[in-house]
Amino acid sequence: MCIGSASAQQQIPFLPTELFICNYQDGNDMSDLQGVHEEFNEWADGAGVNSFTAYMLMPAFHSNELAADVIYMNIWNSGEAMGNGAATIAAGDGAAG
Repeated sequence: MCIGSASAQQQIPFLPTELFICNYQDGNDMSDLQGVHEEFNEWADGAGVNSFTAYMLMPAFHSNELAADVIYMNIWNSGEAMGNGAATIAAGDGAAG
């Protein structure tokens, strides 16, 4: 996925984006996800993974084909930042996931 905006005079910037379509496990809700999000944010800051922005999107309406509780979206500053961040996360001590 690519997100960007541009006028007729500028090139459209490419912002690599990840979407995770999620449903809560029984007994969990947004407060549980917020806790995991905060733990990951602390870990990412300490690991130097700070070149992205994360969003938690909740559907207002949905079809039966895509009934998600939340969509977790990461937008990276560049493809290089995404690759470096993914490598750091994969090599982490488990705190990231």
